[in-house]
Amino acid sequence: MVIRVGFVGAGYIAQWHAEALATAGARLVAVADPAGAEGFAAAWGAEASRSIDKKLAAGGEDAVHVL
Repeated sequence: MVIRVGFVGAGYIAQWHAEALATAGARLVAVADPAGAEGFAAAWGAEASRSIDKKLAAGGEDAVHVL
């Protein structure tokens, strides 16, 4: 089973977290950041949202990293 992970925040540390998750076999599926995360999310094949509340309410993740 692949663990689906969402990020809240897409700052400088997000790339490091995404790489570590990929190494561990998890998959980044969503990134929510009010400042925007479209480019970062697209690079990882994840969905981007500017609304943290809407993304968390939609679900689809097994775990969420608050960055």
